[in-house]
Amino acid sequence: TRIVELNTFGDDLQRMADSIHEREASLARSEERLRATIENSPAVAIQWYDRNGICRYWNPASTDIYGYSSEEVVGYGLDAQLFADAQIEEFLSALRRIEANGLAIPSTEFIGHHKDGHEVIVLRSIFAIPDTLGGTQYVCLDIDITERKRTESALIDSERKLEAIFNASPAAMSVADANNEFRTITVNMAWERLFCRHRADAIGLNGREMNMWFDLADRTRFVNTLNAEGRVDDMEAKMLTGDGQTLLCVISSRIVEIRGSRLQLMVTMDISERRRIENEILELNAELESRVAKRTAELSSANDELAASLDNLRRAQHELLRSEKLASLGALVAGIAHELNTPIGNAVLVASTLVDHQKQFAGQVKNGLSRSELNAFVDTVGEAGQILDRNLQRAADLVGSFKQLAVDQSSYQRREFDLRELVHEITLAMEPAVRKTQHRVLVDVAPQLRLDSYPGPLGQVLINLINNSLTHGFEGKECGTISIQAAATVAGWIELSVSDDGCGISAEHQKHIFDPFFTTRLGQGGSGLGLHIVFSLVVELLGGRVDVVSAPDAGATFRVRIPTSAPPAKVLAGSTADG
Repeated sequence: TRIVELNTFGDDLQRMADSIHEREASLARSEERLRATIENSPAVAIQWYDRNGICRYWNPASTDIYGYSSEEVVGYGLDAQLFADAQIEEFLSALRRIEANGLAIPSTEFIGHHKDGHEVIVLRSIFAIPDTLGGTQYVCLDIDITERKRTESALIDSERKLEAIFNASPAAMSVADANNEFRTITVNMAWERLFCRHRADAIGLNGREMNMWFDLADRTRFVNTLNAEGRVDDMEAKMLTGDGQTLLCVISSRIVEIRGSRLQLMVTMDISERRRIENEILELNAELESRVAKRTAELSSANDELAASLDNLRRAQHELLRSEKLASLGALVAGIAHELNTPIGNAVLVASTLVDHQKQFAGQVKNGLSRSELNAFVDTVGEAGQILDRNLQRAADLVGSFKQLAVDQSSYQRREFDLRELVHEITLAMEPAVRKTQHRVLVDVAPQLRLDSYPGPLGQVLINLINNSLTHGFEGKECGTISIQAAATVAGWIELSVSDDGCGISAEHQKHIFDPFFTTRLGQGGSGLGLHIVFSLVVELLGGRVDVVSAPDAGATFRVRIPTSAPPAKVLAGSTADG
């Protein structure tokens, strides 16, 4: 019996031992699973501390959050860089409270420090667990909320900015609940100013309940469009303010969804003043159109009168130009007439003397003629004949030259001519005018310069340029020299220059010397048309260009560049031209 009891007791002990081993193995497996869970937790930093604040465990998530490895922290006290001085005392006080009352400290925000120096914000829970030696260990569970706090701060900052923009907007704006009969959630300051209502009085009410719509039919149309299309653009409607005024407004609205809520955003602009101004502008436009029509009729009549006056002015200008040209021709006639007086007078004197000698010779023939008397009469006749021939030839040359100049000046005929001969004819005709002064004219024209052009207008140009020097160039100077030069330049072009060594032309006057009626001797014999005629003839008929080079007290040079073959003729005022 004892043996049986011993065997039974042995079996019981064995079963007890097996059970203990099984529980120990199960506990080991649980601890292994717990350790694996703690070690591999990616979001929760877990640390164990003893009652003195010495770190006994530091999981990888703690390293991720704080940057310290377990080797740098485990076995060390709270003087590690995780805590500031004040936080060390606070943490130890928390451990004493848990030790005293056994109550865990719920999640609270804690600001720690990362190894690289930046702050780490975590949600920290602390509770106590018994250790295997009968003591107590304190577990800290930290969840990193640094990014979440940063996001929340940015969101709060953004909301504040949006609220500031919302209230600073000059347009009246409101936000309403689209799922609750469009009752107001908020309004901005511009809305309060526009509608003379306080924000607190508007929240929770819609426009109908606040009696804001002048015509409820407008509200019905507005709401129906908003519900159907989700938006209303630039709808005009009359609205009522809190103090009873009526405003003409433009309303725009949108339905938007924000975090599951349907909100109505509404912008209202008062256009009462703008519409009043527009109406006034329409009235003014109508009045202006009437005035413009009346004024247009008056201007049309005035334009007709101006056109007639302009035609008269043009005719007068053309007549002045023609008169100026004829005046030049008249001066030539006077000069030629003066030049003809001498040779013709000499011829008349010789002819009358010859008549007297003939009468005397006839008497001698009747009374008997000696050989010496016959020889004397023959010599006298021969000498008289020579004198007559020279003087009449001089007169014939002058008449021929004047005849050609008169034909060229009175009708702008195009023909071939030699420039040197033309300049000779002009200077010959200008000799009487030049001899009245102490000035002289020097000519240096290259031979064989043949032109197919208009000798009359070109002669007129030379005459006017010479007269310009005589009239204006030598003011205050007794003796001066006018130089006429001409030579071929590039193929098909000739440059003719008329220069003097007189007083010159100021830069200010050079800008206007070719303008009609511009003269520095108004009322002193200057018409202001001479150089204008030069410019018109050179540019419009001869196909060239003219310019001046001058400076005060340095004389003036007029350079005329013309083609050897003139372009097709243009009919100028007061002249005829043919090609």
